Amino acid sequence: MKAQTPSEVISPCLLARPEPYMDESPASWVQRLSGAHQYSLSQLSEITNIHPKRSDWDANVSNKEWSNLLRLADAAETYCGEARFAINTLRYRLPRRSHLFHTFARPSYRWCPACLSGDSVPYLRWHWRMAACTYCQFHRCRLEEKCRWCNSPLSVHRALLVGGGRARSITDLSSCGSCGMPLADEMGVSQNAVPFESDQDELTDLVRKIREAYWSDDAQFEFDFSNYDNALRQSKNKKNPETESSEPIWIDLCINRIIKAQRPSFQLNAQSFVDTENTLTAQIKTPRWTDGLRPRDRLRLAKALRIIRNEKSLLRATTKQISSSADGTFLP
Repeated sequence: MKAQTPSEVISPCLLARPEPYMDESPASWVQRLSGAHQYSLSQLSEITNIHPKRSDWDANVSNKEWSNLLRLADAAETYCGEARFAINTLRYRLPRRSHLFHTFARPSYRWCPACLSGDSVPYLRWHWRMAACTYCQFHRCRLEEKCRWCNSPLSVHRALLVGGGRARSITDLSSCGSCGMPLADEMGVSQNAVPFESDQDELTDLVRKIREAYWSDDAQFEFDFSNYDNALRQSKNKKNPETESSEPIWIDLCINRIIKAQRPSFQLNAQSFVDTENTLTAQIKTPRWTDGLRPRDRLRLAKALRIIRNEKSLLRATTKQISSSADGTFLP
């Protein structure tokens, strides 16, 4: 049997690739991706070699794994970039999964029936996954948590758009995966409009700032989460003062410093005692300051470095010519 080359191993194999929306969550896009191929989430995990804990494609997929998934789907690196940036940012403030909504320890979503009714292709917004977000920021109505027909939550731990076995297949994400009845409002207008609470106004402002930060051209900005603590504490999982950061943080959009780098594992064996220092030094890969750059920022960096190199070359040539003129010799 012919051995596969590295290029053949990572060649695109998920050809039915749906285009994501700007504020679509990773779990929502994975649901539509699996539905387009009729793969269950377990089959998708086997194909991509990505096995997120609790089948939570929002929180438990690393940047490297997500890049491999996009490479297999021949998709751009910006797919669901806003959602991943937002979820990682909130994770820094509220660790231990307390920033995300769960039902019976399963990744779940609230939803706005009016939004789903108005979508040409229904999809799930990433801020619907926030544990503290209970209102639609556009229609200013309370988000639904359970199906009005069967009282089931909208859990995304399995492929909702794929049928098989006892699972019910639905045509899009505007239907209940348990009973198949619509989750959207038939009239396209929310019937649950109520006045916003103060904490929801704060969350609306938080979501807006996170979205603006991701699409901004600024390389860095200072973000003070303490202004939104009262709103974020409304989640079902109460805050843990020992694990939260109370100081403003600098978020670098080019170099992703939100997720803490994992230290390389050290295996204790006989070789460990031969030359421990050299072994550890060889195992630790020095991070490059260019790691985490977005494609458009890499292009800007390449152009800037090209200009700098040209200026340095011209400066060296001019300096050499001036020094030669001072010595009485002239270069052609």
